[in-house]
Amino acid sequence: MRERRLLQDRPWEEELLHWAKDGSLHGNVSPPADGRRRSTTTDGWCPGWALELQRTYLSTILGPQQDEDDGSHRHG
Repeated sequence: MRERRLLQDRPWEEELLHWAKDGSLHGNVSPPADGRRRSTTTDGWCPGWALELQRTYLSTILGPQQDEDDGSHRHG
């Protein structure tokens, strides 16, 4: 949990290229070449992966969400 909290306090690191826990590539900026681990915890967790997982979970539970102003709701 400490590693996750530290990453959440450094949101800009999500922009650095890194492999997420599910094997997907995140980020769009090359990280510094100093060898320090950035953007993920030692087990591969990253804030971007966590948000993606949460969205996927919620969409399977709640179904696709519709905007109130998209004209798809009929009143009356």
